[in-house]
Amino acid sequence: MVTEFDESYVLTTLAGLNQRAETYRRMRPEHLIKVRELPRRTNAKLAGLVFLATAIKEARSKEINYTIISNLRGAAVAAITRLCGGAPWIWYVHDYLHNRGRVRRIAAKILFSSCAGWIANSKDVGTVTRKLAGSRKVGATFYYCVNPAKGFVPPTAQRIPMEEAVLFVGSINSWKGLQTLVEGLSRVKSATGVAPRVDIVGQVVDPAYWEIVQQIAATNQLELRYLGMRDDVTSLMSEYEVLAHPTPAPEPFGLVVAEAILAGCFVISSAMGGVRELLPSEMLECRFDPHNPESLISAMRAVREAQARYRRRQAQVISELSSMTSEKGYSENLRSFFSAVGSSLA
Repeated sequence: MVTEFDESYVLTTLAGLNQRAETYRRMRPEHLIKVRELPRRTNAKLAGLVFLATAIKEARSKEINYTIISNLRGAAVAAITRLCGGAPWIWYVHDYLHNRGRVRRIAAKILFSSCAGWIANSKDVGTVTRKLAGSRKVGATFYYCVNPAKGFVPPTAQRIPMEEAVLFVGSINSWKGLQTLVEGLSRVKSATGVAPRVDIVGQVVDPAYWEIVQQIAATNQLELRYLGMRDDVTSLMSEYEVLAHPTPAPEPFGLVVAEAILAGCFVISSAMGGVRELLPSEMLECRFDPHNPESLISAMRAVREAQARYRRRQAQVISELSSMTSEKGYSENLRSFFSAVGSSLA
């Protein structure tokens, strides 16, 4: 039995790389998967690899021969191979396929007719995927397996307060929206006379974009502190009261948001795409429009009151999110999914 996946998905994103890498390495069956070295400057999510490793373990336990694919090119190869008598294949959908251009959307729709089933990494991505794949195709939605904080992390006096600094974790490029945050905080400073420092963790993917962000901050006398790439991102999050998540476009899942909530942070977010599914109601009250920097003023003013209500049920929120993103939950969902796929192929 050989279960495969496209190795290009090994490359991953965000700080905290080593923490996720350890989770993955602990789970992956050495004799089934060969993984190239994981460089620090990476651009995808290792959490997805935990899924792939778990999927392969579950498939192997049932002696199922599946190919697991996670991008359009791999899907095309798998579909052709299937036509030639190859293994059934499963599409692991970790991004939106409907907004990448008409040609890609049509190609995805055609390729879905060949796959044995699909898995999406959020309900939002699942809704889009089902429209492309059709209602008869076996599909499932479950979240990334996040490396959770150990138990409940209560707010403490040692946390850096929002008035002093907010934390940003993500690649420094237009996709992650650091400029949106800096422009919004500049409006906050103009309206109130003060604004928190922005502590930044992540890879500078676009140096020109980073230069623009720094110029905006300098013009508005807003302090930025670049902390570089960090391996201890979850521990770092537990030192801050507030994490800002300003992505200007829908995110399929929002791994940073899940990690921040599990680390005890209150998240101020643009709340687009799958991120909305992770945020409790109190944090959704503090969402802001990433295309309107002025909206960050009212969002930050709402934080203290919303945070006070959130603290009363923070332990429950963290417990529920830990369960949703646990390795155990992954295995249970995969067993149900493989059973459904097996029945459809019988």
